[in-house]
Amino acid sequence: MPTLSTLPHTWQMPPPPATAERTSPRSPGRRSSQREDRRTQAQRSEETTDQLLTAARALFAEKGFAGTSTEEIVRTAGVTRGAMYHHFASKEDVFEAVLAREQEGLARRIQEAAAKKKGAWAQLKAGCDEFLSACLDPDVQQITLIDAPAVLGARRIEEMECPRSIEMLTEVLERAMRQGALRKRPAMPLAQLLFGALCQAAVVAARSPDGEASMKQMRKELQRLLDAVQTT
Repeated sequence: MPTLSTLPHTWQMPPPPATAERTSPRSPGRRSSQREDRRTQAQRSEETTDQLLTAARALFAEKGFAGTSTEEIVRTAGVTRGAMYHHFASKEDVFEAVLAREQEGLARRIQEAAAKKKGAWAQLKAGCDEFLSACLDPDVQQITLIDAPAVLGARRIEEMECPRSIEMLTEVLERAMRQGALRKRPAMPLAQLLFGALCQAAVVAARSPDGEASMKQMRKELQRLLDAVQTT
């Protein structure tokens, strides 16, 4: 969305005559002013939301959901409590929005890693590896693997996370089949099983006293699993 700062510095709307402003509520000048007001309000709303989510994300990652208060969120964001509750009904709603952002960022990471490889099967393996790498990040672990199930419940997490992830896996598996890298079979059941394995690997590493060592073992077993899938 363009902002006022992106408009040419020489651009100015000539002010309408004072009489036209009083007598013609639909004057071009007034319509333009109303559009600018709406756009400015939308920008302010977007900026406030971004400030809140950025602040909340940092606090949730550092202190966890339970250890973070709404007062800390609004203070860190530099907004009022009223502004927060204008956009979010509760701290849980803020957390859900933060989690949605995390999922979007993770999806981009996976897609970018996969795009560096040629062939659907190599892209699948790269995407799985990138997912596991991301899940070693303590911030990601705290928000997505530790707090999310406790705050939102397993059903809500499944609703937010599974459809898109299963869709991505199904699509790349179907391409691998078309390219001859994988025997043809129903792709969705396989996608669901792989997704479950990836999620469990991430959870085990997050809860392990030595996450790096645990994830190293998980990577080896995932590679064996993918090799078995490809050859059977």
